[in-house]
Amino acid sequence: MKKLNRKRTVYASLYRIPAEDKLIANMIFIVGSNGKLEDYFPGPFTIGEYFGSRLRAQEATAVVCSYLKDVHPRMKVKPEDVKLYPYGKADGLLFRLKHR
Repeated sequence: MKKLNRKRTVYASLYRIPAEDKLIANMIFIVGSNGKLEDYFPGPFTIGEYFGSRLRAQEATAVVCSYLKDVHPRMKVKPEDVKLYPYGKADGLLFRLKHR
């Protein structure tokens, strides 16, 4: 039996608290290749530490991947599968996915 490699897209809304050097997620949700919502992490919650003056998208997607590998160890997620959205846009997308 051939194992299928399912493509997933992860949408995340993040912000950094500069005084505490923490990266906070407003929400993270995973959409499968069929366009259905697979998992949803409501926020805000801390997903990791961030030490630096400016949060770059590439670094943020790597932190999201690391967090998801801790939560779902068998899931294969690469940084290029993560899309960073502002909270309002991510919330609108999540609403449309939930109410199909």
